[in-house]
Amino acid sequence: MQADTSNCPCGSAKPFTECCQPLINGTPAPTAEALMRSRYTAYTLQNFKYLITTTHPVQQNAIKQQKLYEQSAHTLWQKLEVVDKESGEASDPVGIVEFKAWFKESLSSPEKVHHERSSFMKIENRWYFI
Repeated sequence: MQADTSNCPCGSAKPFTECCQPLINGTPAPTAEALMRSRYTAYTLQNFKYLITTTHPVQQNAIKQQKLYEQSAHTLWQKLEVVDKESGEASDPVGIVEFKAWFKESLSSPEKVHHERSSFMKIENRWYFI
C-alpha cells in the first residue's frame, strides 16, 4: 500500500502522513494547535471516534457518535485558518486556539464559515478539547 502524500486537510501544506494522520492514529499531539488541526481533519474524514477520544475525558460520555454523524455527515469542509492562539505549546498546561473553518452543507449550497475560540487542556501529556 502506498503512503498518501497529498496535503493534509488541515491546511498545513504538509503531507497528511506527516501531519494529522499520526495524531489520528494515536500519537499525542505536541501542541493545542496540532490537536485542533487534527480534529478539523477528523471532521473532514468523518472520524467521529477520534473527536470523542480527544475531548476532555469528563465530557466524553455525553458525546454520541451517531449524533456527530447526523450533524456532520453531509458537511463538505473547505478550508481551515488559524486566526490566533494563546499558550498551548508543549510545555503549557492549557491553550486557546481561535480558528475559522469554511464549509458547505451541500455541493450547491453557499459557503459558510464557523468561527470559534477553542480551549484545550493537557492531562498526562495528552492535549484534550474542553
